[in-house]
Amino acid sequence: MRWQPGPFQQVGARVGADSAPAHAAALAQAAVAPPDLLLLDAQLIDGSGFDLARRLKAMAQTSPAPIIFLADPGHPEHLVQALECRYLIEERPRGDA
Repeated sequence: MRWQPGPFQQVGARVGADSAPAHAAALAQAAVAPPDLLLLDAQLIDGSGFDLARRLKAMAQTSPAPIIFLADPGHPEHLVQALECRYLIEERPRGDA
């Protein structure tokens, strides 16, 4: 099944998929094209996704966007951090395969 953004666009949401390899790139991209929704990984290459989320929430352009976190179920501390910050969290399967 192919994802179709039509219904999202009908309610005024900007639909796109941008990714950033590091905190600085994510902050720069978000400042130029503020997202309607942020999908972040709890563990990033150059730091914590939670630290990045705090910085994004502090920016006027990105503060309204809800954040959904992806987290490894083997790290229950990520769930605790997400709940403390009132973020949504989705467990992702481990890469054991």
